[in-house]
Amino acid sequence: ALPDRLANIPGLGDRPVRAVDGVYQQESAHFHRCTPSQGGDDNHKGHLLLAFQNLRLGVIDDVITDTRSRHELTLLKDYEQRDDALTRVRRTLWVADRGFISAAFWDAKKRQLEATLITRKKSNLRIDSTEGQTIDAHDMNEGVEQDLIVQLSSSTVPWRLIRYRTPGGELIELLTNDFSLMPGVVAFLYGRRWEQEKSHDQWKNDFAADKAWGKSPVAIANQADLAIITTLLVRLLLARCLEDDSDEKVLKK
Repeated sequence: ALPDRLANIPGLGDRPVRAVDGVYQQESAHFHRCTPSQGGDDNHKGHLLLAFQNLRLGVIDDVITDTRSRHELTLLKDYEQRDDALTRVRRTLWVADRGFISAAFWDAKKRQLEATLITRKKSNLRIDSTEGQTIDAHDMNEGVEQDLIVQLSSSTVPWRLIRYRTPGGELIELLTNDFSLMPGVVAFLYGRRWEQEKSHDQWKNDFAADKAWGKSPVAIANQADLAIITTLLVRLLLARCLEDDSDEKVLKK
């Protein structure tokens, strides 16, 4: 019922496109934190909420929560055990920050499910070799300075390194194991993840996911799910009420 914001992007077809991001939630007043340095396993940053953004629809459509002090990628791997895990959906194009870089994990995803990753390159990432590729003269590729095939020290298969100059003049380096997309589309999708942070902020702040109401894992998970339900209902209501207007006006509203 919501418009597809990526319908006209060349090369995407009907592939699911999702971003995954971790945010930290302030504990409730009666949650007594006990961190590893104090002999417990609670995260000193707060509760970790790993949220999944549907970039086609611009909404959060799943979230996993954990109070323990654990890395985001570890939590993502645990999530894989669920039968309904979004990471099990075939051909998904994932957009994530540098904290989710694990060549072995994403190489396996590509091999098993044809799922691929777009991320920002880590400054300390080891690259053993590079080979330049021709950049097609296409409007989508404006700003792309280099499209390189790279061999990572941590992978047995090739990846791509794309150097892109933003309209503001910043040079960013993007890493992907997807060879089907134009380099400009890769840069666009990574930028789109940031543009749609508004949906992340709304889910976290406007719908009260920024501070826990309860202290049990079940209460924390239920609160996160209620925030998702609320954002979806509001978006559906706006889409219905403003169905004759553009999607951008819906976003602004």
